[in-house]
Amino acid sequence: PAVALVLAAADLDQLKVSRVGLNASVLLHVDDAALADMSANYITAVTVAINSTGFVTDSIAPVLQAFEFDANAGLLTLSFSEPVLAASFNILDLTLQGASLSIVSDASVLPALNHSLLSNYVDGSVLVVVINTTDLNTIKANTLACKTINNTFITITAGLVTDMTGNAVAVVYPGQQARRYTSDSTRPQLLGFDLDMTAGRLRLSFDETVHVSTLHRNLLTLVNSLAGGDGVNQLILSP
Repeated sequence: PAVALVLAAADLDQLKVSRVGLNASVLLHVDDAALADMSANYITAVTVAINSTGFVTDSIAPVLQAFEFDANAGLLTLSFSEPVLAASFNILDLTLQGASLSIVSDASVLPALNHSLLSNYVDGSVLVVVINTTDLNTIKANTLACKTINNTFITITAGLVTDMTGNAVAVVYPGQQARRYTSDSTRPQLLGFDLDMTAGRLRLSFDETVHVSTLHRNLLTLVNSLAGGDGVNQLILSP
């Protein structure tokens, strides 16, 4: 006689993350109140753990179930069907784009996120990528991708990550749309400026990518002193 248990998804995930269920060395303890026979006699407690008489290794590839893109905080959240090994994560096997590859143009396929890293390297079903400022500015500069939920898609290759047993993630192609999108709502800030009187150029540096067509030159004023009063000269640029 045997009893077969269907493990709860949370228990199965914890077995993988804790590495208890990764190989045949798994052992079992049983409390004496865990089960009774047909005459209501409780089982004899198994106080000395016993070895399994059969073990089948996990052979199912993890699947990217959903992803979320936060353009304001610069976060990319990846949700998988099971715990994955954070140390195996390779950002270069992930591509953000403006549509499914079956209809996308080359201009809407963003470069690899070369400078971005995971927020932490803790194994689990959810990984969060902190998008580096350089990568985020590249994304913001592209008007064809990652501007709304309607043009935020992802593709991944098998090298992106593995599960706890080493099974490579299932490929996402031609593209999967974001489940959630958060727009950039933070005002850009001027970090500094350079004035070249020989070349006749004023260079403005910002903390994020700005839309040059929105520039109003006549709202820029150059002054020769921070102090007010007489002797202070200023120039409001012409439109």
